[in-house]
Amino acid sequence: IKSSKKTKEFTIRTRDQSPSSLNLPMPKVPLPTLRSQPLHPKGKITLIECRGGSDKKADGHRGDTIPICNAIIDLGWECKPIFYSDAEYDTVKAEIFSSKGYICRVNPGKYEGVTQSKLDGLLNDAVKVGIKGMSSPESMRKMGAKDALVKIRDLRCGLPDTEAYYTMDELKKGISQTLADGGIRVLKQNRGSQGEGIWVCKIKDGERGKVGCFLAARRNEQPFSSHRHICSKA
Repeated sequence: IKSSKKTKEFTIRTRDQSPSSLNLPMPKVPLPTLRSQPLHPKGKITLIECRGGSDKKADGHRGDTIPICNAIIDLGWECKPIFYSDAEYDTVKAEIFSSKGYICRVNPGKYEGVTQSKLDGLLNDAVKVGIKGMSSPESMRKMGAKDALVKIRDLRCGLPDTEAYYTMDELKKGISQTLADGGIRVLKQNRGSQGEGIWVCKIKDGERGKVGCFLAARRNEQPFSSHRHICSKA
């Protein structure tokens, strides 16, 4: 859970302030396109994705995929995305092993036609021969869960009021204490990187002692008690 008072990267709107609730047209932002590769690249970085999942835009890529590739291209490197599936294992392997490094943008265990252990094995094999993994499966295993934010909360990049709750009793006690000042908190499930399981929580207006939560992505307020799965330990 991260405090909105101390977390500048979160912009939280109440439902009655969102453009959709005011019947305002949502601005259409054109999707970025991949820039031309450099004629004489310093090297090659391969960005790995999987098809499908709830994290894709209309072009089939994650929202940050093309911007990441373009930023690397701007630095003089070749970089383009490639989709992994078990059926395309050999093709993806050839691309990775001809690269100086790879960037993995795959949410573990979320895609049809993808055996996670097979993909992890490929990426680990690449790291063993000196290809830079960003990030390697081992690093993702250690730091991929949201409670990693608790482990770094005392570092300069962390937030000291970040907490992790692993039982319903811990959650009920902790959320009550942290919302006592009338503020807003962001509650995240322990694993997942497609924007799912992110809730905005606050004391319900005019109902002291009752907590209301709504999905940050959908902004549809729901009773807090109906979402017990969000505090389950992954």
